[in-house]
Amino acid sequence: MSRTGRLGRLFGHASEPCVKLHPQNLHQRQLKDGDLVHLTSARGSVLVPAQACNEVGLNQAFMAKRWGEEFISGQSAQGKRSAGVNAVTSDIFCPDSKQPEFKHSVVKVLKADLPWPLLAVAWLPESQLISAHRALQAGVRLLQCK
Repeated sequence: MSRTGRLGRLFGHASEPCVKLHPQNLHQRQLKDGDLVHLTSARGSVLVPAQACNEVGLNQAFMAKRWGEEFISGQSAQGKRSAGVNAVTSDIFCPDSKQPEFKHSVVKVLKADLPWPLLAVAWLPESQLISAHRALQAGVRLLQCK
C-alpha cells in the first residue's frame, strides 16, 4: 500500500475484493457472479467472491494485489493468519530491492459451500471511517479465532 494506496485512481479501480474469472470458467465450476470461492495456492488461501470478466483469459484468474489484511483475511498453508491476497501469491522477491513478485501465482478455485453469506455496506461520515474500519477489523479477527 506504499504506492497504489496513495493514488485514488489506482486504489479505486476495483470497488471490492473479488477474483475475476472468464465466464466460461465460472460455468465449468457451476459458479455464479458473487458466489464465494476459496482461492488457494501452495502458500495459502483466501475466501472471496467470484466475478465474471471477459477481459480475463480462459483458465486464468485476476485479483487486484492491493487487497491486503486491512480488507480481507487469509490463511497460510500452515494455518496461520496471513496478509489478505498475499496469502496466495508467490514468496519470491528480488534479492537487491526486496520487491516481491506478486503478479503470478498458480491457484485453485473451489466453490465455498458455507452456511452463511456476509456482506457489509455502510455510508458513514468521513470523520467516522477510520474508527469504523478498525472496529470491523477487530470483529473479523475475533471471528477467525473461534
